[in-house]
Amino acid sequence: MTINGIHSLAKSEDYNSIEILWETMTSADGTGHGADVSQYSELSYQATGTFGGATVVMQGSNDGGTTWATLRDDLGNALSLTVAGLLSILEPVGMIRPFLSVAGAGADIDVTLFARRSPRGRN
Repeated sequence: MTINGIHSLAKSEDYNSIEILWETMTSADGTGHGADVSQYSELSYQATGTFGGATVVMQGSNDGGTTWATLRDDLGNALSLTVAGLLSILEPVGMIRPFLSVAGAGADIDVTLFARRSPRGRN
């Protein structure tokens, strides 16, 4: 099932967390559609598949998807994967998407985002 270019969206029963899957990102189609994560402040993403030299970054937007910027991890480093891995995302944003900043040759990458609301009483 595709929802605005997102291949699946799963919500917990209490809607406190979601998982979003961008499936089959390729050299020819390396920009994921933006997803609204404005209600979630704890974010992480995982990329798996064939990279073929590709680099996956996560981008965020706070202006409805007009302008995108590469997000950072908890140490302030740009979120960037050249092999399968999982990273925590520092900034809470309104919208998020994966992007192949380097397309690679024969890339076939799946990106899964996990987003959770902070427990009450935490910022």
